[in-house]
Amino acid sequence: MGSFSYHIFKKYDLFFAVGSFAYMYIYTYVYTPGEYKLALFIFLALAILLYWFGLMKNYKKLHPCFHIVVATVSSAILVLTH
Repeated sequence: MGSFSYHIFKKYDLFFAVGSFAYMYIYTYVYTPGEYKLALFIFLALAILLYWFGLMKNYKKLHPCFHIVVATVSSAILVLTH
């Protein structure tokens, strides 16, 4: 049962990540001033690359790192837009 729940969690995590990143891209595009926009788009792209690399290489090891990076990028978006 553990292996089955792990695969289910991994699928839902992917759906949540896609939705979150779509929202962050739209939010950045609409609300971020022009001088910060490019940097935030680059940070978002790098976070997606880290997530993709984690899926391909070692999901269990890199997944917590991904959450730390995404929380930092998300906080930067909120700080720079307000």
